[in-house]
Amino acid sequence: SVYPAYEPDMARLVHRGGHVLERPIVVTVTWEGNPNATLYETLGDHIGATRYWKQVVGEYGVGPATSGPSNHVHLKEPVAVPTDPDADPIAPFEELVVRALSDPAASGWPAPTDQTVYTLYVSGAPALAICDLGAGGLHDEVQVNGKPVAFALVLECDGGPKMPALESATITASHELAEAALDPLPTSSPGWQGLDGDHLAWELMQMGQ
Repeated sequence: SVYPAYEPDMARLVHRGGHVLERPIVVTVTWEGNPNATLYETLGDHIGATRYWKQVVGEYGVGPATSGPSNHVHLKEPVAVPTDPDADPIAPFEELVVRALSDPAASGWPAPTDQTVYTLYVSGAPALAICDLGAGGLHDEVQVNGKPVAFALVLECDGGPKMPALESATITASHELAEAALDPLPTSSPGWQGLDGDHLAWELMQMGQ
């Protein structure tokens, strides 16, 4: 006679005491020849003011994200993913970010702040090489001149007619940007990361995601 019969026992994210992006700045990095580059820039420019963004990250202390043309980076030289199965396929992209941000005046990249997340949209053969390993994207940090910098990698993974590469990439981007805002420095200064101890089963079910 009572509805609902009981209150569901929901897992909760845990704040580990580290860094959270209160005023995220989204830098969109694309490569020459990608026909979706303008769409990715539009996503980065506008997602931070949407109802979606507020509902997904607002309760965790993250405010509106900003971007704009000054935070658009266009690259020409492709990044080669190593073919050695024992090599880290993400390492070349990490090295790219570190090189560019070590001297922003020379590279033309916006200089990093403690609110910046650099989002790299990868297409073509480099993307497919990593997609084949089962990854659609990720976020992490790199050390630049002794300071941690947040970045995200978004891959165009072709999932067939039901999930074209563009749709796959924009789904991944909205996820990774939100995740990077909540936990931009997952190693050096963990923010919102993991679930509460009473719900370890949820953590295991999601394989640590």
